[in-house]
Amino acid sequence: MGDIRSNFLLPEKPMSQSRLNLIAGCCAQGMKKVQLEMGGKNPMVVTARADIDLAVGVCLNGNFFSTGQRCTASSRRIVDERVQPEFTDRLVAAMGTLRIGDPLDPVTQIDPVVSEVRLSGNLDYVRLAGEEGCEVIGGRHLNRPGSFQAPALFLGARNDLRVAREERRPARSRDR
Repeated sequence: MGDIRSNFLLPEKPMSQSRLNLIAGCCAQGMKKVQLEMGGKNPMVVTARADIDLAVGVCLNGNFFSTGQRCTASSRRIVDERVQPEFTDRLVAAMGTLRIGDPLDPVTQIDPVVSEVRLSGNLDYVRLAGEEGCEVIGGRHLNRPGSFQAPALFLGARNDLRVAREERRPARSRDR
């Protein structure tokens, strides 16, 4: 098959499903770790049969690792309504335990936002979520030196809302 990088880097147009399947097959043959971005609002799906504690941990990592400032960060939850209350309660509780601080401190889990400009945009987006009718949990500017923001969760985001359609981090939305 040759060097996978020469076969798949820099596509001139969006990749087809068959091309994605070929990439996945090449990676599977060599047991390569791979993550393919789904583009935009990368969802995490939580089913009624999910291990809720595991789902919360995976969602925290998918949402807030690298302060959510990466293209593969998960920015949307699709949660089965049968487990939605329990999942949301546990996710909110876990969000409250995340350690926000100096990126050089090994106990830090959430670093500062990359710039004051980005922080301002994030805070505007949190305000927009509330204006659009979402229940906003967290997302406030933290009163400390630097561009620190608490993790945010938007509950009740519908597909017709900007916060459910547009890519923005580190805020997250949860749908049913």
